[in-house]
Amino acid sequence: MKLVLDFVPNHTSNEHPWFIKSVDKIHPYTDYYIWKDAKIVNGKRQPPNNWLSCFGGSAWEWNDKRQQYYYHAFAIQQPDLNYRFQAVVDEMKVRALKYDNA
Repeated sequence: MKLVLDFVPNHTSNEHPWFIKSVDKIHPYTDYYIWKDAKIVNGKRQPPNNWLSCFGGSAWEWNDKRQQYYYHAFAIQQPDLNYRFQAVVDEMKVRALKYDNA
């Protein structure tokens, strides 16, 4: 029997413990995702730019608890990981190694 696994290193669920800790700004997870402050235009909160999600609509979703937007290239429930943050790169290397050795 063969087993096929789908490993998507681009994003996690917005219910993943990393994301929840990032929302709460718990070290070291604070920067595991791409967070940006809102633009204020005519007194109203706007996404940081006009980027669109692959599924349509803004690629930015406001998080009330953190008071920032997070980036999602796909679904709102799939926040993108921040590969400019070395800890994320290191985490993914560990996971890739586990899959390679499985």
